[in-house]
Amino acid sequence: MLSYEDIFKNKNRVLFVMAHPDDVDVFYGGTICRLTEDGKEVRVVVVTNGGRGSRENDVSESDLAKTREKEQLKALSNYGVEKKNFSTLNYLDGTVENDMKLIGEISGIIRKFKPDMVCTHEPHGYYFKIEKQDKKRHFVNHRDHRMTGRSTLDAVYPFSRDISFFKDQITNGGSPCVVSEVMFTFDREVNTKIDITEVAGRKTKGLFCHKSQFDKEHVESIMGMFGEGKKYFEKGNYIKLAW
Repeated sequence: MLSYEDIFKNKNRVLFVMAHPDDVDVFYGGTICRLTEDGKEVRVVVVTNGGRGSRENDVSESDLAKTREKEQLKALSNYGVEKKNFSTLNYLDGTVENDMKLIGEISGIIRKFKPDMVCTHEPHGYYFKIEKQDKKRHFVNHRDHRMTGRSTLDAVYPFSRDISFFKDQITNGGSPCVVSEVMFTFDREVNTKIDITEVAGRKTKGLFCHKSQFDKEHVESIMGMFGEGKKYFEKGNYIKLAW
């Protein structure tokens, strides 16, 4: 099983592309804390504005979107990520497609930020399972997650690497970028465990920033998914591409 040191020791810039506000906190909050503590530059891109992320019919999409952006910025500040290194592509929840528009937008970000590694959602699984203390819990892999993961992987290869794609990006301050390392959120296949025990408190605090989404019970449940005895680990599937 790969560790934080195995994956990130030689990285300087890491890009996280996630579907919704709070996704990066749930899956990678502790990892981001460790990266910023080590002086790595982290950029977070959220594809949707989260305006439809409510079961309350009387909450307007525009108001909730503004709230969720503020919550995300507050959480990222807690992890040590500067405001300039956060952006949203402002898609509506449920409208994310694996198409050339989204692939192009992510490719443009990669070509300007020049990350050593990109982290995103697992793009293929429709659900994942967690077994703890003889209890099985199944979680659906949201369609926006799957579309974001696919589009991010497509942006990594070939669209941000090869100069023939999106040539307007080259004339607007970008340049082809080779990214050969990617990490996906955990699913059936996991080959990486990041020890976040020492920063678990900061991850918990970050989750509490998303007051429109999580109460105390939700936060405790999320942290419980990553707990192993007295330690906490964020898990993922790391791949190194063939160039």
